[in-house]
Amino acid sequence: MKSQIMLLVLATSGLVLAGCGGGGKKPVESSEESSSETTSSRTSTPSEDTSAGTSEESEEGTSVESESSDDLNPTTYYFREAPWWNAPANGKLLIALDGEEDVSKMHDCGNPIGTIKYGDEYVNDYSFDISVVSGSETFRFVRAGLNDGVLSYWGAKTAEIDTDILGSLNLYSLVDVEKPASWSDVEGGSDEVMGVWADYDDPEYYTPKTPDPVSVDTIYFRDEAWWAADEAYTAIYAWNDQGALGDAFPGTMMTCTAEAPSSTGGNVWSIPASQIDGATGFIFVRVSSAGADWGAKSVNLAPSDISSTSNLYDITGSSAVWGDPGVSGSWTAYAEA
Repeated sequence: MKSQIMLLVLATSGLVLAGCGGGGKKPVESSEESSSETTSSRTSTPSEDTSAGTSEESEEGTSVESESSDDLNPTTYYFREAPWWNAPANGKLLIALDGEEDVSKMHDCGNPIGTIKYGDEYVNDYSFDISVVSGSETFRFVRAGLNDGVLSYWGAKTAEIDTDILGSLNLYSLVDVEKPASWSDVEGGSDEVMGVWADYDDPEYYTPKTPDPVSVDTIYFRDEAWWAADEAYTAIYAWNDQGALGDAFPGTMMTCTAEAPSSTGGNVWSIPASQIDGATGFIFVRVSSAGADWGAKSVNLAPSDISSTSNLYDITGSSAVWGDPGVSGSWTAYAEA
């Protein structure tokens, strides 16, 4: 009888101990509430999605993903430039890994995937696969382009981006970022800009109207003594709604078709009219033999001004005009001497 009483006391004591939580497990409801509080108290980084990798229990007890893993971990990312980054439009977007400064070793993102009309200006979107930056600790976007056919740094780059922050936000946008106060070369430069991460919005891209081609085969330009001084050359720079066509400013070198003494001017320069196909405007630019801008240009001209009877722009008799708005001339028909 005593042993039965002792067993009863021990059993009762054990129930009390378990009920006080001294050695028993916490109720399931308490564990879930604690986990929920811990999760909600975390601060998400721009690239984090705290729902990533979580699952919910169905009524049948099977696990179901709360969101698609493709949405949480995209493999394609996008870059949207600012209007100032887009000028001229024949630039290139490069990606530099881990502080790389040699543009020839950077990844070329290729042609834009589309152009957006942003107010009165235009910006381009580019895309790249995550594999481009995988394995690197940091990367940055670099503005570049061709100078006399050589890939060159074009004076702006983003701040370094930690690769491990890449997440569900898949668009790096500069569209509202102001142009750097000054430009510098890539070595030791401080002209960094910082964009914002956002969701790529799959915009409706702008399709520009293609101007009619010029109706002549060749365009000519006749200079004046002040223009020809110091054995200056002439280039042509053209653009359309999306920015520059052909080479970056000051443009593509023209060929001297008829040479005249530099003291009198009157050199005639020519270039195939196809050089400005698709352009909405163009100018003639005074340059050095190496193609550097030498401070003078024509006023803005329109392809529609050119015809078989007006294929030579002539500035003979003009006075020197440096910078804007440029020197004015007149259209006439070119006649070989």
